[in-house]
Amino acid sequence: MHLGRARAVVFAWAALATGACANTERHDPAVLAVERNAEVPARLGAPVATSAPSDDPPTAERTLTGTVRVGAGEGVPLGFEGVHLDEPDGTKWIVAYEQDPLWRAFDGQIVAAKGAPYEPVSHAVPAKHFRVESWQLADPKTASVYVSVGPIVELSGTIAVTKRPAGSKLEGEDAVTFHATDGRTFVVVNLPPSVTGDAVVTVRAREIEWSPYAAHVGGDPLWIVEAH
Repeated sequence: MHLGRARAVVFAWAALATGACANTERHDPAVLAVERNAEVPARLGAPVATSAPSDDPPTAERTLTGTVRVGAGEGVPLGFEGVHLDEPDGTKWIVAYEQDPLWRAFDGQIVAAKGAPYEPVSHAVPAKHFRVESWQLADPKTASVYVSVGPIVELSGTIAVTKRPAGSKLEGEDAVTFHATDGRTFVVVNLPPSVTGDAVVTVRAREIEWSPYAAHVGGDPLWIVEAH
């Protein structure tokens, strides 16, 4: 965030004390895929969830229940484009300074997020900050794409990229799978652009739970944050 823009956000953040934020328009490919009752394709090169910066270690872990709000909206200062959680009493917690498809899949929904509050760096927005380790919908029946997102874990295995078969709803699109050395196979829903198919890698990733109402291919979804 540029210095001038950061200052604008700092002075405007007072507006976050009360009020709900309007939902942003959803453009996430996963959400659109569900709306057209199609399989959710792998998001090659999609940005990953980015936590707000911090110098200080987090405090004791807790569960924060609130509504996910992504981007600009009512009560959000001009220039802030990240993600925050709104508690029922109106308290707002910054959980990410950037938008990404994973958070957007939960936009407007109530989640129970496990993590810890922390003090941000001096030039960050002066507001409450919460580093999220994992989260899940408070009511799984409201799920459209995902029900829960697990903590970042390290896995070793092989990434394979194939084409969807002719005649399928996603004909010609890439189908990406991760075959872990522990014997499990995942459907990759986010793959960093630097990673190619048929590669043996160690990944940092989040295991995700599909919504029972989402059309998708078999296998548990895996959101890869980075690979090496």
